[in-house]
Amino acid sequence: MTGTPIDPADDALTVAVDHEPGGAVATVRVEGDLDTASVGELDAVLERVVAAGATDLRLDLDAVPFMDSTGLSALISARTKLEGRGEVTIERASGSVRRTIEIAGLEVFLRP
Repeated sequence: MTGTPIDPADDALTVAVDHEPGGAVATVRVEGDLDTASVGELDAVLERVVAAGATDLRLDLDAVPFMDSTGLSALISARTKLEGRGEVTIERASGSVRRTIEIAGLEVFLRP
C-alpha cells in the first residue's frame, strides 16, 4: 500500500497511504472535505489498512479544510476497528479540523 492514492469518483477527497503490509505503522494523508459525502472513502481505506496489519494509524488532516461529525465518527470507528491493539492519532490537522475535534472533546486523537 505504500504511497497508494485513492480517489473517489467525485474527486472531493484524496487519501494516500504509506504502509508496508504486515507493518504496524500506517500514515494516512487526507485532502479535501471530510463529510457525509466523502467519509465512506476514508472508512474503506482505514479498514483495508487495519486488515493489512496496521495497529498504529497516523493521520495527516492538514489539507482537510472542513470536517463534520461523520469525520469524527470515522476516527472513533477506526479506533474500534483496532480492538484495543493500537492507536489512532492525528499528527497534523488544519485549524478548523483541530477546532472541531476540540469542541467534540476528542483531543485524545491529537498528537501533542
